[in-house]
Amino acid sequence: MRFQPGKIIEVFTAKNGEKVYLRYPKWEDWKQLLRFINSLIEEKAKISKIKRVRKKEEIEYIKKVLEECEKGERVQILAEVNKKIVGSCEIKKSKSEVNQHIGNLGVSVLKGYRGIGIGKKLLQTCMEKAKEIGIEIVTLDVYADNERAIKIYKKLGFKEFGRLKRGIKREGKYIDNIQMYKEL
Repeated sequence: MRFQPGKIIEVFTAKNGEKVYLRYPKWEDWKQLLRFINSLIEEKAKISKIKRVRKKEEIEYIKKVLEECEKGERVQILAEVNKKIVGSCEIKKSKSEVNQHIGNLGVSVLKGYRGIGIGKKLLQTCMEKAKEIGIEIVTLDVYADNERAIKIYKKLGFKEFGRLKRGIKREGKYIDNIQMYKEL
């Protein structure tokens, strides 16, 4: 796989009839990605971030993403509807030399675009592209109370391999952290 910033990988129609473009990120995405992450934070989505992201942080993030994609250390795919980024999926290779065949997955979809097939398609496409950079096993962490995500992961063949009781603490509430994996 040769990473090409902004290249469209796939186009499909979501269950709501809207055309969805799956593509690689590009430098100019930083503004939309800043709105994307902060929108997820504001709605208190089940993601690892809870504090708003600032412009400087997002610029550093997109720079790192593009560098890692170019080096074959990460696959990141964005979902776009009507020129708006509505979803993101990434798989990052382990930094350890003996675990380069393992990638950690993160995925998120904006409210209003969930439940219409975008997340599932993002996951499937990202895993296919991850094989091209040598990833053989994908791992992820998911909140135990995120039933919709767990259902999708299981449907795609992920299996639970660990559970850290009270592994997540948000707003003073503890939630189990479930670890899952899938062999590609």
